[in-house]
Amino acid sequence: MPALPLMVLLLPCAYAAASFGTADGVLALQEAPGWETSHPEPPALLSLRRGAARFSAEAAADDADLSALVTRAARAVVPTHPPGVERAVSAAGLPYALASRPVAGRLFAAAAVDRVRYLFEFRGVPGGEARSLLDSLHRQGEAPPDAPGPSEGTGAAEVSVAEAVYFEGAVRLGAPAAGRMTPHADGWVVGSMATWRAGVSESKVAPLADSPREAAEASIQRRSELLVAARRCKGGDVIDHPLANGWTVLERPFACPDAVPGSVTFVGAVAREGGRPLDLAGDYASAGDFDAILAWLGTGTDRAASRAGAPLPEPAPRPRSAASVLALALGAAGLAGLGFTAFRQRAP
Repeated sequence: MPALPLMVLLLPCAYAAASFGTADGVLALQEAPGWETSHPEPPALLSLRRGAARFSAEAAADDADLSALVTRAARAVVPTHPPGVERAVSAAGLPYALASRPVAGRLFAAAAVDRVRYLFEFRGVPGGEARSLLDSLHRQGEAPPDAPGPSEGTGAAEVSVAEAVYFEGAVRLGAPAAGRMTPHADGWVVGSMATWRAGVSESKVAPLADSPREAAEASIQRRSELLVAARRCKGGDVIDHPLANGWTVLERPFACPDAVPGSVTFVGAVAREGGRPLDLAGDYASAGDFDAILAWLGTGTDRAASRAGAPLPEPAPRPRSAASVLALALGAAGLAGLGFTAFRQRAP
């Protein structure tokens, strides 16, 4: 099997910043090296693993005392477990409590987001590492405290750029307004906002005798097969989105069992008159988010399309009944049917 494209591999990670999120859409913690999501068993809202180490989160009674939650969980395992709870506040301002010592190899913690309470269980995780994970707790939709903002970078692979250039300058695409655009070493450039990400890359499919649409469809088919094989995603129909700059975006939405609850994963391509397609891949949280992705792609300029004399169609309303309703329904039904799972990683 060929190597998976960057965006196919990275899609299940979180939206605005690299975070793991609970299935109820409330709480998140920053991704840590080696940790991956796994299918949570109810009542868990988030389940992570790293080798033999495990972490899980579930909802607790509203307004419950955090220390009492931790003590009660420990004593449910060993009734004689001595009390001892440390209280702290995460870097994002969320209070949490952590047991001072493990019980039967398990370490318990609890956190509060307003009135909502969560109970955490660590297995095979040292106390110091558990504290580090808890220190990164934040609300979903907000960047982790240490995450770079839209104009900041943490290294060469995270440097934002103002414009992406494809096909030796024939195609140019600026960064999304109020968002960021990040180049990656494998040729993908990722545009992102708080609740969506879309990667763009030159397609490896040469049009040759194929029409631009046939070449775009061939690319989508190839990458759809990889997505299904790697993440067991369930796909919908390919949907056309004509843009005012002469491009036609072909999108295929997917429900993926390891994606953020309620989110839609997609692969797509830009059919360009007079040139090879652009490959697309990404994820979004609502129909409005995909409208924003289309609006961003519509700002691209294309010399090849101009030479081919492609007409510029009037912007048309996106067919929500086909694109968003179908895709979001797939996201809800597909995830529910698989027992519901949480962001951006893979189960065996």
